[in-house]
Amino acid sequence: MDKIELLIEMDVIPYVRMTQRSKYVNERAIAYMDWMANFRIAIHQKLLKQNFPQLLVKKPMYARIMFYETRVRHNRDLDNMIKAVMDACQGVLFRNDMWFDHIDSKRLLSPGGPAVEIELGYLDESNKDGM
Repeated sequence: MDKIELLIEMDVIPYVRMTQRSKYVNERAIAYMDWMANFRIAIHQKLLKQNFPQLLVKKPMYARIMFYETRVRHNRDLDNMIKAVMDACQGVLFRNDMWFDHIDSKRLLSPGGPAVEIELGYLDESNKDGM
C-alpha cells in the first residue's frame, strides 16, 4: 500500500495543550478529547468500508491534510489543527508521527459542510517531496 486517502466529513477542534489533571476539568480539553474519540471512530468506519490496512512500517512518511470549512476562521491556528488530526490518526493509521518528514496542509473554503481530507504515504526515492 503506497498511500491512504480519506475524507472525514466533520469539523476539527484544534489541539489543546493540557495537563493530566486539566484534561478532566478544562472544558476545552474535554471537548478536544471528545472530538478526538469521534474523529477516530470516523476514521475506523472509513477504513472498514474501504478495506485499508494500517500503516505500520517504520519508514519515512508524508501527510497532506486539507481542511474544508464553510467559512475560513483565522481564529484557529492551522498548526494546532494539523496536530489534532495527526494525534487522532496516531495508533489508527500509523504507529507514531515521528516518522513524518513532510507535512503539507491548507485551509480552504468549502461550499459543502466541514471536512478533512487526509492523504498519507511513504517517502521513497521517487517521491522525496511526498506529493
